[in-house]
Amino acid sequence: MDKSRGSRTATSQSDKDGAKTTKDCRVCNRRRIKCDRSIPSCKKCISRNLACSGYGVILNWDWGVASRGKLAGKTVPVVQQASCSPVQVTEQLPRPGSEFLDKYHDIEANLPSFTTITAPLDDAKGQSHTGSGNIYGRSVYQPLADNCLVAVPSFSTGILRDNTARHLFHHYGQTIAATMAWVDTSENQWRSTMISLALQSNPLLLSMLAFAAEHLSSVTLPSCSSLKEDLARRAHNYRDSALTLLASDMRSTALISDSLYPIDRGISRNEIVNPILASMLMLCNMETIRPDSRLWRLHLEAARTVANMQTNTGYSFKDETFRFLAEQLFVFDAFACTTAFEETYDQELLTDDNSSVFTEFLRLIKWVTSLERKSAAGALLSPESRISSSELCHLFEQARDCTLSSCSQTAFSTPSEGEQFLGVIESFHHAGLLYSYRCLSIRDSEEEITHSRAALFKSLDLVQSDHPAIAQNTFWPLFIAGTEASSYDGSRTVMEQKLNQAMKRTGFSNCEVALQFLRALWIARDEGHSLSFDQNHNNDLDTRGETNWIECARHWTSSGKQFLVF
Repeated sequence: MDKSRGSRTATSQSDKDGAKTTKDCRVCNRRRIKCDRSIPSCKKCISRNLACSGYGVILNWDWGVASRGKLAGKTVPVVQQASCSPVQVTEQLPRPGSEFLDKYHDIEANLPSFTTITAPLDDAKGQSHTGSGNIYGRSVYQPLADNCLVAVPSFSTGILRDNTARHLFHHYGQTIAATMAWVDTSENQWRSTMISLALQSNPLLLSMLAFAAEHLSSVTLPSCSSLKEDLARRAHNYRDSALTLLASDMRSTALISDSLYPIDRGISRNEIVNPILASMLMLCNMETIRPDSRLWRLHLEAARTVANMQTNTGYSFKDETFRFLAEQLFVFDAFACTTAFEETYDQELLTDDNSSVFTEFLRLIKWVTSLERKSAAGALLSPESRISSSELCHLFEQARDCTLSSCSQTAFSTPSEGEQFLGVIESFHHAGLLYSYRCLSIRDSEEEITHSRAALFKSLDLVQSDHPAIAQNTFWPLFIAGTEASSYDGSRTVMEQKLNQAMKRTGFSNCEVALQFLRALWIARDEGHSLSFDQNHNNDLDTRGETNWIECARHWTSSGKQFLVF
């Protein structure tokens, strides 16, 4: 009888308003608002672009082994657990209540699609919920889905026993790690290697949580100001705790001779240094989220120092983890040097057999940057360092071929993603050529410059700077295109829009300062002067008789306006 009554009720509602259900959807229930109960998705969710979770029953896996007996409340089926003192964060933050978690859910629903957060969070009843863990159509890392992790001290008795910390940990694995790689695949070491290291190293784990909290804070809606502040405070506390532990590890590492590691301690030096270097890289990238942060320079210098300690011994490069970390340091350093007008870091961080995506291209960029800095410092360049336009083009064609070969076996999630990445490779090729022409002031290169400029704009027109799998790769070529943009063809507006789209998509806003420089450069060119306001600087003019952006950036940054394009 109840079923027939429910059927008549649903039928009568369907006659008036369309198909309806008899229960509120879980999103409206969680937001404590009245649901219109439309099928298959409620109209209130649709109107706010929220992913309606439907009306069916959900089975949730919860933490715990038994509800009664000697294993009641245990997270692993072991009566006696090894003692492990949790790391003390500099400021203990309150455990989030239901209001705090409701705001988290609102943010999840309103973030760009690339940051669909499905990490476990406690609801008001203390139950844990886990999402699908799928992004870009791929299966990604789910901390709670791996049964092996319940035995890790960080989960059972340490840092990650806090549900908010586990949420941040999941956000790193699902969202941030995807943006740190050229292409996000199952072999993405920002996910596999870094997470594996973090579960063994408290400084790295704290750095990872700081990174995730800072990123979530940056993409949180302004209307949730209290949550933004709480996430920013957590990021600050996690970072300070990580730095405290790092300082201690650095002191102990520096005092121990290399020969003592394998003999007295039963471990190699890499096992000690790798988590330290990984933590510094994590903090370095974290500081690129905010446009007003300059601390990335400090962490970069520290990472260089640690890597230099290791690269003095050839043994380090036999360690796969160190090879990955050294490669990531090289990538960051190569891009940072293009807008940091100081002595370049020439320590070799890559092995000769390194064939990763864009490796040969970045080697060329680093070499060109080093030549420009030496020339600007008044050093006499050797005849071997002088290069013609045709030789430069040949070197970049070889680098492009190596990059195409490196990614030929890459498993892109969709054909469209593969086509977009080919456009990125082409844009890097011509952006690198233009950058080199400006740095080296090669004579009789105007024809090649004109060709590369047109090719760069054409390739960037085809690349979607807000593509969830490509956006992180577009910053540098877009910036170089901005330095070549003219006022009469609307290219300046297009490049500025694309840079803003890429920053919004990735959640990294460090290029806002680079945009400020581009606007100042455009004004200087329109008014016919350099940013140094010294009309006697003839070197400030490029081959077109316009203001050379390299010299302008050097003058601009000398006043303390540092910027990074990465």
